[in-house]
Amino acid sequence: MFRINPEAEVSKSQRLTEVEFAELGLKERYDIQEWIAADPDILEAGLLIVAKEYSAFDKVRDRVDLLAVDRSGALVIIELKRDDSGEDVHWQAIKYASYLHRIQADDVVKMRADYGKQGSGEDATGQDARAELEEHLQEGNLDALNKPNTRIILASHRFAPHVTSAALWLNEQVDRNLITCVQLKPFRDEVADVLYLQTNVIIPVPGTERLRVNIGPAQDEAAHSGPSRQKEYDEIKAFFQRVEELAGQEVSSEVKPEKRVRHGRFQWTNMWYSRHPWGRYDVFYMVSLSSGATRMAQVSFGYDSNRFDQNDVDYLERLRETTVLYDDQERVVLFGDERYRGLAVKRGVSSLNDETAAIVAGVLRKFMEIITPKVDGHFKDRDRGEAPDG
Repeated sequence: MFRINPEAEVSKSQRLTEVEFAELGLKERYDIQEWIAADPDILEAGLLIVAKEYSAFDKVRDRVDLLAVDRSGALVIIELKRDDSGEDVHWQAIKYASYLHRIQADDVVKMRADYGKQGSGEDATGQDARAELEEHLQEGNLDALNKPNTRIILASHRFAPHVTSAALWLNEQVDRNLITCVQLKPFRDEVADVLYLQTNVIIPVPGTERLRVNIGPAQDEAAHSGPSRQKEYDEIKAFFQRVEELAGQEVSSEVKPEKRVRHGRFQWTNMWYSRHPWGRYDVFYMVSLSSGATRMAQVSFGYDSNRFDQNDVDYLERLRETTVLYDDQERVVLFGDERYRGLAVKRGVSSLNDETAAIVAGVLRKFMEIITPKVDGHFKDRDRGEAPDG
């Protein structure tokens, strides 16, 4: 690492000195751990810390340095060492993974609530923690917590070959990045009396996936960029939230969705409601976005296919032809598969701005206000044995 003075008459660089955490009097638990707890991006973007010094195990007295959740819902065990990893830090972390692999979503919520109380003394009920986790997860669904495979992050200034060899082998055996090794390199600027921390992911070797050719469709180079992809996910999530907000304004509670599931990675959001006292969600609204340079937004309304016969399909087709859902009726289509049948409106979108959100929300609102009562009434008539609505 170098310090550059571009304002000097002749620009010069000065090499900064790599130092030891120990010689600076810095400790794992009281310094490095606190830096990462305050900003987990030091190790990896998209982590939410849920526990620190976690030790609530029934048969052992071990303590996990930090526990986090990534955006997919995977639990991430973080084990820190100061200047040397030692020979068995990977085994230590694997033990912790074995202790935690059966925890449920409610356990993670409690961890996050307890972690929040350490700092503020609030959130005794866990409602804030639940909301934070729902906001953090790509799907917005707590059922995803700890469903993907648990991961491990090891962080140290230096790694013993015993550790790196084992990490590489284990990752190959499970065919995924079970263990990530992050090197923490402290540098001291003696002129400015400032300490800098450089972090490098050394396992998995960064960039190798971009250099490997596999069988499959050609992919845009930008698709491999982690930060740019995360920015796209965040943009999609904000767009869906805006659509839901605009569509739900002044809509009757009888047709307003009771349950939502968002999935930024696959670019869709589902909204469900039920007319059944036992809470069966068999009616849905869906907004989806296609990938690629030219995007297509689709707004859908559907019922459980098990309720349909040919008369019902014909009824939906008549609705499609007679109900103005969109200024271009050619864009209104009847869809059906083994699970759902309904109507969909497709529209090309150039950007995910407020204007586009308002257009998509307008179609969604018409589904809620116009189509839902008509189709629901049709089913009620049919179930009472009355002639189908002509």
